[in-house]
Amino acid sequence: MAINVSLAQLTTLNNTSILGQINSNNAILQTALTDAVSRSGQSPNNMTSPLDMNSNQIFNLPPPSTGNSPARLNDVTSTTIPVAFPTLIGDVTGTVNIGTGNTTTTVQNVSTAGSIKASAMPALTGDVTMPAGSTVTTLATGNAGNLNSGTLLAARMPALTGDVTTTVNTVASTISNNVVSNTKLAQATANTLKGNPTGSTSNITDTVAPVLGNNGGTGGSVTLNGATSGSCIVKVATAAGTSTNFQLPPTNGLNTNVLQTDGAGNTSWVATASASSGSLRSKVVYSGSQTITIPTSPNATQAAIQMWGGSGGSSGASAGFPSGGTGAAGYLEKYLTGLTAGNTVVYTQGAAGSAGASTPTAGGNGSASTLVSGTQTITTLTANGSNGGPVNTGGGTAGGTATNGDVNITGVNGTAGFGDGTATTSSVGAGGGSLFSPGTVGVFTVGANVAGIAGHSGGLIISWFT
Repeated sequence: MAINVSLAQLTTLNNTSILGQINSNNAILQTALTDAVSRSGQSPNNMTSPLDMNSNQIFNLPPPSTGNSPARLNDVTSTTIPVAFPTLIGDVTGTVNIGTGNTTTTVQNVSTAGSIKASAMPALTGDVTMPAGSTVTTLATGNAGNLNSGTLLAARMPALTGDVTTTVNTVASTISNNVVSNTKLAQATANTLKGNPTGSTSNITDTVAPVLGNNGGTGGSVTLNGATSGSCIVKVATAAGTSTNFQLPPTNGLNTNVLQTDGAGNTSWVATASASSGSLRSKVVYSGSQTITIPTSPNATQAAIQMWGGSGGSSGASAGFPSGGTGAAGYLEKYLTGLTAGNTVVYTQGAAGSAGASTPTAGGNGSASTLVSGTQTITTLTANGSNGGPVNTGGGTAGGTATNGDVNITGVNGTAGFGDGTATTSSVGAGGGSLFSPGTVGVFTVGANVAGIAGHSGGLIISWFT
């Protein structure tokens, strides 16, 4: 250590003030000695500033014993640190003191190989059993209820019952007679039947068009049994020809009607020639839509129908552009039989198409006339109207159609207008010709626009017979 002390020099001992100088030097020494470190531990004995060893060694240090003890070189390079540990308890027991080198521990109930010691094994119960403290196991007596994999021996098979049956101790199964219901069969494709249409032994298939009979064998036939007795057989000719096909009409027809074919297999109900043998009772022209009562006193039982639709109006025309004519309306005739006097039918009169404006605009369409069931059931009769003329094209329109009459007549088409805009070389289109509802003629002027012409209304004439 170093203590710097500066003492005053004594120049003479004869000076009476020398005592003061000696006392002053003693005080300086006393102060300096209190700043020194005491080897015997006399207080104060602690450093109040860093201690510089100036690269010199400190020898004979003891091993560290507390967290504030200095560590020697061999203390920090050794593999063990001399720190005392407490005694361990639980699954791992023993006294571990690194400071003394005692590191002996014991793992309870576990062998050195890492498995549970036999003495620590619990007792096992269930299908596999074992006494406590042992490693010897016993498999319980086996039965079918213990199996969760593998294949059951045939000798262990029980007898199956239900739709599929077996004999006990066998695996050969049998489908019992008459146990497979319709719901357990494979579903059929829409609009098909299950069967064999090939004429020879074959697997069942879904057949779209069932085929009855076999060329070179038995001809096809259908037997229809009566509700109480008897039967009717419908069968094909022996030499049936090719492409013979009949399509039945969609209604039951009327009393005394006969089935008629058009030569292409399409059939319809028509009145017989004798159906009009009754006396003419009256002939009525019906104006406007209305419910018609079948005449009584004398009772009408038959009727001859004449009906037509409304025709379209012609379009307006620009100056110098002739417009086309419109087609005639549809027309039909129908003879009704089996009528009941006092019953009703409903008539809707077809409207005439409006005239096109001079701006110009297209002509209006004519509408259909219909006769339908009221309290009397009849086949719906329809006579369609024709369309109105188009604007500024000069084209004519097609005639109207008719449906469900004994006679159905499509109206004659209107013709197109043509010309170069002069009166001498231009011509309007003609309306379709008809006795009852003709089409309308087109229009034309040279110097100005002109409006079209309205069509004709539909109509109905009924001749009533007793």
